[in-house]
Amino acid sequence: MRLLLGIIFTLTLPASASVALAATYRREVSFEWEEVPGAKTYDVEIRSANKEGSSKALTFKTKKAVWTGKLVPGKYVMSLRSRDARGVPGEWSPPSEFDVHLDSVKAKYPVAQEQIKANDEQKIFQKFEWEPVHGANEYRFELSSEDGKTQVVENIKGLSYAVKIPVAHDYTWKVTGLGPNSVQSDSSLAAGFSVIGKKINAPKITTPETEFVREIKWSRPDNAEKYNLALNRLNPQTKKWEKVLTQENIQSDSFNFDSNHPGGTYSLQVKATGHMRDDSDSSKIYFKVINGNRSPAAEYTALVRKSIDRLTGWYGVASYLVTQINYHGETPETGGLTTTTALGGTGRVGAGFFSANSKWGLLGIVDMSGFVISGNNYTYSSVEVSGISRHIIGDLGEGRLIAGIYYKEFPQLFGVPSLTNSGQVSFFQSAVVGPHVGAEYWHSLSPKLGFQANAHLYYSLLTMNSPNGNNVEPRISYQLGLMGSYRFNNRLTGLMGLTQRMDQIAYRANKTGAPIEGSGNYDDSRITGQYLSFYAEYGF
Repeated sequence: MRLLLGIIFTLTLPASASVALAATYRREVSFEWEEVPGAKTYDVEIRSANKEGSSKALTFKTKKAVWTGKLVPGKYVMSLRSRDARGVPGEWSPPSEFDVHLDSVKAKYPVAQEQIKANDEQKIFQKFEWEPVHGANEYRFELSSEDGKTQVVENIKGLSYAVKIPVAHDYTWKVTGLGPNSVQSDSSLAAGFSVIGKKINAPKITTPETEFVREIKWSRPDNAEKYNLALNRLNPQTKKWEKVLTQENIQSDSFNFDSNHPGGTYSLQVKATGHMRDDSDSSKIYFKVINGNRSPAAEYTALVRKSIDRLTGWYGVASYLVTQINYHGETPETGGLTTTTALGGTGRVGAGFFSANSKWGLLGIVDMSGFVISGNNYTYSSVEVSGISRHIIGDLGEGRLIAGIYYKEFPQLFGVPSLTNSGQVSFFQSAVVGPHVGAEYWHSLSPKLGFQANAHLYYSLLTMNSPNGNNVEPRISYQLGLMGSYRFNNRLTGLMGLTQRMDQIAYRANKTGAPIEGSGNYDDSRITGQYLSFYAEYGF
């Protein structure tokens, strides 16, 4: 009888199996086939098909159409034949090849569906680990990304492998055990995992420079793909924030502000999102939108005014004036006359405040002046505290009226200055207090350029210190200036120009010597000069 069989076999690993070499490790093998009518027994012949294996056949007998035994992993050829009740054998079935594999490899880390949080924006060094397999002397490691751009295949001797891989991708990996004679483990299901990229940085929103808001832009952080935003408006009656709109999955790096939105105070919140990355923190700005006419012509006029209309809230000022000054001093009580020229300058700093809802403001200034005569540096200081009233003049002009009080020191020289002998000149620091008034006119020429004209008067009223102890006689000092302005940004404006300045002091003389002809009854000193002026205002 010819045995034509459909063979079914299974491989079973005993629970008590331990690590062993491929030469001694065996797996339990079970075969089933279709019964032959009249057959009482079956002969099973198994021969190794490994190139290095023995060709000697192993023959087994079984009464049922099933055989179970243990075989070393490798390639085999099997034949079957049946025997009838007389023990007469039939013909051998055609040889049938089969493989006895190593056990499947079990992954330890990362496990299936694992989500790995990365601390890097681009790549991470990922380690893979798996359980040992009986009979395997090395392992084939395979890794691939879902987009196919990352493919890794390596043969590994150990039970782990580490490789640098891009973040923000899905991956599958598997390990196959390899033994002698090209034997390998059963096919194992690939374990899938994901690498979540580092949290996206928050976008930086650019605050609108004017209240004519058309578009609001922000920076695109690395790996950002889309944005979620929320626009809110402050209700002026309830003083509560109300939602205007929300938008999600915006791809643009800007937001068009609807011209139908009413004026007022708004807030815009933007969050960046990206593929397989944690969303960024929200960035938030507050900005104002003008009520009324928002036409391009009105916006241009407002932009031009910005070269001068820049102060809202606290601001700081700093300036420096430098020139060659002229000093003239008469002292009738000693018959002295002092005249000279010298290189001098004045530096000043100050701070002020303007309210957005009021024309009134405050300004305080401290300055230090000095000049060099006969190799000596003579310095004197002053302090001003003033109130300021701002007034709009036409579309492009602004006037500022200034009034306050001042304290001013005045250097008085007695003697004849010399370039070689400073001992011929004595010095005394006089000081006076009085009211101060001034006016400034600011005019815009463009959104960046403008000019300023100013005039300041200082009236000496009270004596703080004088050389002979007499009270000060009222005198008026003045400062006139014309400067060009340049607006660097919405906080900083710089000015440069010319300033004419005259400071004077006088007090009644005690006549103890021969008076100077025509000098009168007062000790009188004046410092005049045309200064090159530098000035800056910075809004906080």
